[in-house]
Amino acid sequence: MAIRSASNDDLIAIEDCAREAYTVYVPRIGKVPAPMVADFESQIERGQIHISTDMRGALTGYIVFYPRDGHMHLENVAVDPTHHGKGIGRGSQDGFDRVLYRKAV
Repeated sequence: MAIRSASNDDLIAIEDCAREAYTVYVPRIGKVPAPMVADFESQIERGQIHISTDMRGALTGYIVFYPRDGHMHLENVAVDPTHHGKGIGRGSQDGFDRVLYRKAV
């Protein structure tokens, strides 16, 4: 698994991942969850999204974080359901920790 900043080329894959990851919650909460309708294009432009990819470079998940009120806010972690149970979410959070460390040093 590799983790990198998202680019505009990743937009459709991120939107697809959000839809696949969160559709299951629509019946449970009675509405579309916020991550399914997020403004990913804006978040990419602001450098707020990092993605995880498999060996072929295909998106397996993403994480959204940004500074807010003097802290880093972790907004969302989503994993493509076909990759559940493979440590993608945990790996994304570990990558988030590394990015925060680099920003702090």
